[in-house]
Formats: sequence, structure tokens, C-alpha cells
Amino acid sequence: MKTEGTDRRPYRRTVSDSLGLLKEQDAMRQARLDALRAEIEHGATSGPGISGDQVFANARKRIAGIAAGATNS
Repeated sequence: MKTEGTDRRPYRRTVSDSLGLLKEQDAMRQARLDALRAEIEHGATSGPGISGDQVFANARKRIAGIAAGATNS
């Protein structure tokens, strides 16, 4: 395979562009992770929570209400 006289600029440009895209993706991923961590922290410090049993009881009531409204239509 002959490499003498081969112009390597297109290859370098491809590698450079690829690295730039990887850096951009990493930055976006980090931003999403930082936002998620901030949301978790906000939830953890926003006050007392409710029990899992209460969450499911509330969900069951809402579902039943939706179902009852759908059958009354």
C-alpha cells in the first residue's frame, strides 16, 4: 500500500471533526446529568415526603376517577 505523497489533510479533518462531536456530546450529557442532579437535590431538600403507600393510594383514586368519568361519557 503506497502512502508516500498521500494527502492526509482529509483524514486529519475527519478525526478532528469526530473529536469535536464527541466533546459536544460529552458536554450535553454532562449538562443533562447536572440538571438531573439538581432536580434530585431540590426534591430531597423540598420538605417532608409522603409514604409509598400514600402515593399508590392517591394514584388508585385518580385512576378510578378517570375510569368512572370514561364510563359515564
